[in-house]
Amino acid sequence: MGSRSAWATTREPCASCVTVIDAEVTVLYVAPDAVEVEAEEATNQALDTVLRTGLTIDLPRVKVRTLADASPARRILEAARSADFDLVVVVARPRSFFGNLFHRSVTAEVLRRSTIPVLVLPAA
Repeated sequence: MGSRSAWATTREPCASCVTVIDAEVTVLYVAPDAVEVEAEEATNQALDTVLRTGLTIDLPRVKVRTLADASPARRILEAARSADFDLVVVVARPRSFFGNLFHRSVTAEVLRRSTIPVLVLPAA
């Protein structure tokens, strides 16, 4: 719960920075071998999550891309480098104890491997 209240107090300054620099936002969803319809649905959910954060509220454009790759973190970082992103923003999904034991965290891998600054947002 603490991360949500922390985000509530920092959301406005972060959104202001994004607006001031006239950031171009690309919502990127990497599907690990999903069927096209499922990938499109997941991409729309990712877009909804980003929009709910309020980070993009004053931006006129938000691009959306769906990619397929067995390694989502690697593909996110490749896309960020090839498109010359200045910042990678990831939404951390809450996981159960067993989920943490048996699931590789894309967020953690992006944080470890990125040479680009990373902002981690709590799931809305």
